[in-house]
Amino acid sequence: MSKRLIIQVLWLVLGLYVCTTLAKSLVQLYQASGRVATQQAKLESLKSEIAGLNSELEYVRSYSFLEKTARDKLNLQRPGEVILMVYDNHLVVQQTQTEAEQPLPFWQRWLRLFM
Repeated sequence: MSKRLIIQVLWLVLGLYVCTTLAKSLVQLYQASGRVATQQAKLESLKSEIAGLNSELEYVRSYSFLEKTARDKLNLQRPGEVILMVYDNHLVVQQTQTEAEQPLPFWQRWLRLFM
């Protein structure tokens, strides 16, 4: 009987070991699936951010952005175009200079001065 009892105890210990190892693996698997879900949500967020940045990049590379920037930041205008600006209830009209109105380069002014 004692031999049979020892074998039963060994099977019981082996069974408990297998159950605890399996339980630990299941807990780790559950935690890993939570991390995967978190990373997938982060991935979707980054994909939407990339899509937004790509559309912004496409707009920045477009001609309309170039023209808008030239007009707004550099105060450029097309030939013959009239720009109206309002500053503190005063209307300022800015027109492009025609070739006759454009000032001469320095060397031509000096040449006229001495000639």
